[in-house]
Amino acid sequence: MHSKEMSIVVTCLVFSVSCVSREVQVTENYYETEYRTEQYTDIEKVVTVVEGEDQSDEVIEEKTVTKERQVPYQAEKQRTVIQTREVPVWGVIFGK
Repeated sequence: MHSKEMSIVVTCLVFSVSCVSREVQVTENYYETEYRTEQYTDIEKVVTVVEGEDQSDEVIEEKTVTKERQVPYQAEKQRTVIQTREVPVWGVIFGK
């Protein structure tokens, strides 16, 4: 083959390929359930039995206490992954 014929064949091959595989970085969003500690107040009733000579009495007192609990919530996370995508040959040639 002459160089002119070879350049025509190469040019035809380049134009006939419409897409090529390329690795690209992609950012993915996902959600995870996490837990945070939350404080709250609660009223507890305390019953005390008081015994006397003739009878016993119950004394009920209310007491405010602070407690903690685990509360679930959705946390958004991101990660970067490499994916193989089909891109136009012109995007590879011209850097897009």
